[in-house]
Amino acid sequence: MPALPQNPDVVVIGAGAAGLAAGRRVMEAGRAVVVLEAAGQIGGRCITDTATFPIPFDRGGSWLHAATANPLTPIARALGMTIVEDEHSPRRVSVDGKLLSDAEVADYIAYNEGVYEALQSSGEAGEDRPATDFLTESPFRHCTESVLSWIHSVDASGVSTLDYSRFCKADGEWLLREGLGTVIARHGAEVPVALSTPVTGIDLSGKVPRVETDQGSITARVVIVTVSTGVLGTGQIRFTPELPDRKRQAIADLPCGVLNKAALLFDGGLPTGPDDRFSYFPGEGQGMGMRVNYLGSDLVVCFTGGSFGIGLEEAGPGTATEFALEGLTSVFGSEVRKRLIKSDETRWWTHPYTRGAYSGAKPGRADARYELAEPLDGRVFFAGEATIPEWTATVAGAHLSGIRAAEEALAAIG
Repeated sequence: MPALPQNPDVVVIGAGAAGLAAGRRVMEAGRAVVVLEAAGQIGGRCITDTATFPIPFDRGGSWLHAATANPLTPIARALGMTIVEDEHSPRRVSVDGKLLSDAEVADYIAYNEGVYEALQSSGEAGEDRPATDFLTESPFRHCTESVLSWIHSVDASGVSTLDYSRFCKADGEWLLREGLGTVIARHGAEVPVALSTPVTGIDLSGKVPRVETDQGSITARVVIVTVSTGVLGTGQIRFTPELPDRKRQAIADLPCGVLNKAALLFDGGLPTGPDDRFSYFPGEGQGMGMRVNYLGSDLVVCFTGGSFGIGLEEAGPGTATEFALEGLTSVFGSEVRKRLIKSDETRWWTHPYTRGAYSGAKPGRADARYELAEPLDGRVFFAGEATIPEWTATVAGAHLSGIRAAEEALAAIG
């Protein structure tokens, strides 16, 4: 492995969407930068897998949320990506062992939308309450709890209404046939990255910051930290002196939860149309969203979040696949199992370099995002989806926060 460059103007920790955007912005300003990445590839929590299945599979971030205002939309177009305008509402819904009629699906969707409107109104009124305060009694209550965990990565009891209300309101939920991870990788391809270089410490006790890695140390005028709150919360990166109480509290108030995916490839796909959306809720606290014949392929992509998603992951490989098969057989029959070719599951909760998928602000603590984003000592700057309330939990948020942190860092070094 080449030796680490010494004394760049800026060291960026993490080569995900935030780190690559920060590195690119520093390069555009004519300053020397190096990005240190623990994994053996760039992308962080936004990686497109082109080897496992016949079509690209985004293992992490995949949607252009609020697409008409999303900064990655014009980048994807400039790179020649194929945009697919998406619709999230399910066509089929199974609740407590019963496949709902079309009228009941409409009632379920109406209940969901009523909850979302209540969360939005609460946040806009300046309230910072848990989402569960607005889950009225309904046969669909536990279903909406699961859906909230897919959206926010944490259980509904941990979703802040104020945090919910701050998200960008632009239209469009779009996908990319080539994968969102492909966009991030291509856009950041020229950024200098040292792969397989986990950072173990940031020492601010001297005149200039020193970043410690298992490949040696490197000094720089400023440091940009883009790793997840999951990693920051574990202490995997040691700060000297220790982070101030306000920073540590902000990290604790922005836990990194889970959105995991299970992808199942079937021989000839399943007997329904392309992109059939199926939501499966067999019981209290259990739920999975499925995209059947994903983007017209033979793949079914399934989503679980929050504590249920964590439980499936901790139960071991194959558990999420089996849960998905139970749901699919309830609709398409037992022949489904015989047609399964292979499956794969993401495991973001135990991933050593992410420790989760993305952050959720605890109720009462939505402003922790602003605190986490504040620079430290004029020498350490923080980026990542956890630091940008208008785009929290999104790849777009990570990208924008990286640019913001780079501009703050550039202003500090003059």
